[in-house]
Amino acid sequence: MNIAKAIKFLTLAIAALASMQVAFSQDKDVLDNLCGKNIISKDEASKIAKDLALVFPQKDGAIKTKVWGFAQIMSNYMYSETTHESGEDWGGFILRRAYMGFLAEIPDNWKAAIDIDFCRRNTSGSDYLLNCYVAKKLDFDFTSGTLNIGFKKVQMGYEEIIGAFKIPTIDTSIVSRYFFYAQNNSRIGMGMRYTGLFWDGEVRGFDGFKYHLALTNSMNNTIMLHSHLSGKESNPVSANNVNLWAAFFYSKKFCEDFKITFGAKTGFGNQAFIVSNDKYGSIFQVNPFVELKYKDDLTMWLESVISNIEYGSLDRNGYATPVGYNFNAEYFILDFNKYGRLSLVGRLSQIFTDGKGILPKDVLTGAKSSSHPRPFDIYFDRATTIYGGLCWYIRDHNFKFFAGYEYAIFDHPVNSRFFGDIETNMHIFRTQIQLRF
Repeated sequence: MNIAKAIKFLTLAIAALASMQVAFSQDKDVLDNLCGKNIISKDEASKIAKDLALVFPQKDGAIKTKVWGFAQIMSNYMYSETTHESGEDWGGFILRRAYMGFLAEIPDNWKAAIDIDFCRRNTSGSDYLLNCYVAKKLDFDFTSGTLNIGFKKVQMGYEEIIGAFKIPTIDTSIVSRYFFYAQNNSRIGMGMRYTGLFWDGEVRGFDGFKYHLALTNSMNNTIMLHSHLSGKESNPVSANNVNLWAAFFYSKKFCEDFKITFGAKTGFGNQAFIVSNDKYGSIFQVNPFVELKYKDDLTMWLESVISNIEYGSLDRNGYATPVGYNFNAEYFILDFNKYGRLSLVGRLSQIFTDGKGILPKDVLTGAKSSSHPRPFDIYFDRATTIYGGLCWYIRDHNFKFFAGYEYAIFDHPVNSRFFGDIETNMHIFRTQIQLRF
């Protein structure tokens, strides 16, 4: 059978099935009517229905399901140079994200969700899994909200809560990755996804105010006890402890065109920082933020993150207090009507690790530790990135195209006795297509 015949056959088959579905749906209504008039019994109607061999449409009160997908295809070119050494460049196309999600709406205000990222690997023990939870809406005298049970994001990181689906930059910032992504020898890993209980609430009579509480396991991106750091079996395992989380948001319109949103997020983990199998440090983290929005044309937001880490110093005996911030702005410059809108995007990010150290490869997609192989990785104390680009919303967030340039500098190595006064500069050119259905 050639391709043309196959297409014709498939088209006719789909049309036939659609017409049969309508016909059998009508037959089901007839069966229900006959049962209601006691002309036939329920058992007889059930037997006839089984003989029809088709699934009938859901009735009111049944479970409603939704399937969705999301993908980002990125082209990535990077040029890196380290002090006193020749530069190096590399690049290519990558599938940055590939999500598939399943959402079920269950009677009595219940929901359940499972989301998968086929590109998600080398986590601390939840490869591929993004979310897996059930949720129940609850109402009380003074508050209402949703109780979530399972594996999902905590409220930490303003850029992270906006989400990869909606941020206007091509990729997440070095701040989000350093503080919130899966913990390793460089990243802190106090944020992102955990297993536990999550409450998203509102206070009655206090419009614009929302709060969040959570009780979770101690290590992010884990779904089992004794998960290995960054998913590698040669690394130490997590402690059997819990983290506490609290956050609040407040939104207010000052006039018809201006809106401000501000708040703060906090987290405390008694044994969240893994040094070895018998040495765990506490982490206390604060994440204040503010967002200003003018109509639908201009959005600016600023967030900062401060972590206090026991055993976070370079020798893993003292405290370290890393600090970072993100400033992001987006302004719509052109409206193409049915072909979407074009925005200009900028972002400035900085991290000061207080001696804990940071690796470029842990905070930038496709980056390397340095321009040449070395016996030791260079852990830098400071990192700065400046991003500028365009975002073309062809079909809002469901279909958009990005193009941007990012300059990154990593300096003040914390293991300077090996490398001296050295820094790495990186020039990053990226484009990306995003699709959601």
